[in-house]
Amino acid sequence: MTSSDLLHLLRIDLRQNFRLMNPSGKRTEKKRRWMAILPNLGMVFVGVISGVTISLVGSFLGREELQSMIANGIQAGALLFNALFLLSFVGAIMFSATTVGNTARMEYLLTMPLPPKTIFIEKQLVLILNGSRMWWLLGGSALVMVGLSWGSPSVLFSLIAFMALMFVMIALAVASGGILGLVVSRLVAGRRTLKQVGYFTLTALAIVGSALWYYMIYFGDDNGMFFGTLFDIARSLGLSSQMTPGYIISDLVLGTMAGVVPSVSSLVGAFAMCIVAITLVYANGVLSEAAHYSGWLMVDTTRSSARDIVVAHEVWDPQPLPWKSYGQTLSVSAWYNLTSIRREGRVLAQYLLNPLRFAIFLFIPILSTGPEFSEFLPFLILAAMVPFATSYGIYFAGYETVYEGKNLMNLQLAAANMEEYVRGKVYSAMPFSLGVAVIFAVLVAILAPSMIVYAPLLVVGAVFTTMFAGAYAAHQAAANGDFKAERMILRQRESPVRPPFSGITMLKTQIVPGLVAYTGLIGAIAVGIIFNPLGAYLGLALYALLCQRGERKYSHSAGVLLAKLEASEYL
Repeated sequence: MTSSDLLHLLRIDLRQNFRLMNPSGKRTEKKRRWMAILPNLGMVFVGVISGVTISLVGSFLGREELQSMIANGIQAGALLFNALFLLSFVGAIMFSATTVGNTARMEYLLTMPLPPKTIFIEKQLVLILNGSRMWWLLGGSALVMVGLSWGSPSVLFSLIAFMALMFVMIALAVASGGILGLVVSRLVAGRRTLKQVGYFTLTALAIVGSALWYYMIYFGDDNGMFFGTLFDIARSLGLSSQMTPGYIISDLVLGTMAGVVPSVSSLVGAFAMCIVAITLVYANGVLSEAAHYSGWLMVDTTRSSARDIVVAHEVWDPQPLPWKSYGQTLSVSAWYNLTSIRREGRVLAQYLLNPLRFAIFLFIPILSTGPEFSEFLPFLILAAMVPFATSYGIYFAGYETVYEGKNLMNLQLAAANMEEYVRGKVYSAMPFSLGVAVIFAVLVAILAPSMIVYAPLLVVGAVFTTMFAGAYAAHQAAANGDFKAERMILRQRESPVRPPFSGITMLKTQIVPGLVAYTGLIGAIAVGIIFNPLGAYLGLALYALLCQRGERKYSHSAGVLLAKLEASEYL
């Protein structure tokens, strides 16, 4: 492996990513990619504004006072840089098996007269450069503006340290995360599984984190408490330790900017980071090469053979749904819906956890008022549970009906029973609603044992709520859905996002099932509290009957509308 080989491959990749000149050749159809530099210009603009703001604060407070504040904030800076390190580390775990280990062009590139690990290392360097670019543009622009305003050589030194150390830190994160990702891909047998696990984990963490933010907003006057809690957690995890990469960068960059002489330990740590990063990048290239040739991440290929080889595949024959004997169309629709959603980790996480944001608003703040509100606990838990039950029906039956798109043509040509097809999607959401309802019932049993008599009501009510919400959403989707819409993760790059249905249809789909659920279930519990728990279950029986009748009505109407749908609506 030589440096010239790496530079040659990097130059090819970077020219393709940032195509500012028209490609040569009479037969090429590629154009300039001016849009590729717009996000970079935006980041430079944000960095310039940040630098100007720092300069203005320095002129207002006094340069010495601002430098003192920066020197005292080295530990807070360490938390920020360590957060960037962890973000890059987690991202590398998810993308290493696809981008580094086995890209779409890898089979072609490996025919080049170069050592294979050189190609894998070059792909890794592209990841590192792309990960560093954002922070270079943001932080570098800010430091340049501060340096021009202060006219101090210390800011120039901090700029050089920032650019170099950020690259080293991102390299360390990407290399270590990539190695871990390749090892995990070996355990879970495939890069797609690893990618979907990563998507599900990151999406779930984002949703849970935003829900916790909402929680802190309720219990604090501003966001300071939320970030203060995050800092406390980060400190308890050791992310402000002097042995972490973030602290080393914070000390050398912010400390130099504030005129503080860097400590010997930070200088030694920076040198150690460089050595470890280089070692891990090389080790990642070696491991990627081994993974490729051992078949860990091998892509599907078609090879010719001297004799015909008949490949026999098992016929996909989904079993009937366990709780009742239904027609084949309904069973296939339910199992296919679950299979297609499960294959996309981000979609599954969004579908399952998005209602948590609504539940946090409705449940946690009121629950914190104390035990004197314990008799209202079933109402509070019910208020938090209903968004889960209605959302699952809307997502699994409403959205997924629209996202079938061109598949509807096959169903129409096959003369499938479209009512059964819709009901299959509705029923595919009910197990998830049942699971969440059981969790809420357990909360009732733990937090208010005297109200445990209403726990089965929550479970049964949630299932029938999902049944009604799903059928109603499918009806609205069949009547007003945009069947050419695609999930955001499947759309073409830079194309606009088309929601499955919007406007008044979206409002009706969100509001009507919620009103029906709150009216029926809260009314049933109110009857039980005022008169007798038996009255609550009589009200539940009436509510279940109404939901079942509604499900039949709207499933039938949705099936009729889908059967009459013109091909121009989805082709």
